[in-house]
Amino acid sequence: MQKIFFITILWITPIIFLGQSVNYTFEQGQKKTELKQYDEALSDFQFVIKKDPYYYEAYFEMGKIYLKKKDTKSALKAFHD
Repeated sequence: MQKIFFITILWITPIIFLGQSVNYTFEQGQKKTELKQYDEALSDFQFVIKKDPYYYEAYFEMGKIYLKKKDTKSALKAFHD
């Protein structure tokens, strides 16, 4: 019984920390966007998407940044993905 508990903890722990890391990085990207540090924010959102391809908010934030940078093609791709 203890072995099953230990294995379960080892399996769940990285998932929890990954989720926290992704959420933290997403929030940092939002803060950088507010400070108009667009390239740094894009890097944060790209990290989030690399770790969690279904984090749709990151695609949306990237699309908004690309629009601010007048890069319509990249904005459409971000909104589409």
